[in-house]
Amino acid sequence: MAWRPGAARRGAKHSSTSIEGAPPRLAARPSPSLVLNAQERQALLDALNGERFADTAPAAVHATLLDEGRYLGSLRTMYLLLTAQGGSRKRRTQLTHPAYAKSELLATAPNQVWSWGITKLKGPAKWTCVHLYVILDIFSRCVVG
Repeated sequence: MAWRPGAARRGAKHSSTSIEGAPPRLAARPSPSLVLNAQERQALLDALNGERFADTAPAAVHATLLDEGRYLGSLRTMYLLLTAQGGSRKRRTQLTHPAYAKSELLATAPNQVWSWGITKLKGPAKWTCVHLYVILDIFSRCVVG
């Protein structure tokens, strides 16, 4: 078997953890001193979800509040709070398409309902085609025209 330069390193990378043992447990991290308390968080969420900013992007809300001289939190904090509450989707109300009812053609006798179709067929020579127009009777499934 031929020697490959990366083969020895690949095997050593995975086996080093088994030689050294499990990684040491880290101590619990203290919470940052600038974190928002529950009241500040609720005031920020009330501003974001209020009637005035209900369909506005957090960046626009942040800029508008700063123009008014109010600072409720950073832009990143706004996005984090909205994501935690499931509000990080598009904030405007979106229309939904109505359920499409498929048309149903019903014929109880011949020559009541006709249907038509158009298609292209290959022609006798290269790059030529023939257009086929068909009119069908729905009841008898016969070609009418």
